Amino acid sequence: MAALLAARRKSKPCYIIDPRRSKSMQVWDIVTTLCLIFTALVTPYEVAFLEMPGTWSDAWNDPLFVINRFIDLVFITDMTLQFGLMYQDQNRLDGVKWIDEPSQIFNNYVKGW
Repeated sequence: MAALLAARRKSKPCYIIDPRRSKSMQVWDIVTTLCLIFTALVTPYEVAFLEMPGTWSDAWNDPLFVINRFIDLVFITDMTLQFGLMYQDQNRLDGVKWIDEPSQIFNNYVKGW
């Protein structure tokens, strides 16, 4: 029983994502890259040349407004996913180690801002 509890403590939580093995993270990286490219190309044009819709209900009828909200959702989801994404600790004397401890991942992400 003690061995089972020790093994359970050592295993990573189910929400921790290993980017080396996750095919869905590869797809997600492509999605976020496309959203970044769209934002970099369209936002300057939108700010410089397009008028804002008059009312909130008019805004939801504008396709560009809806696309921008979708992209906002992608970026918010990406920020949330980063709290469960393993990272490499390269400042070790014994080489590179992948960190899967939730508190260390959180600290690393917050310090990266």
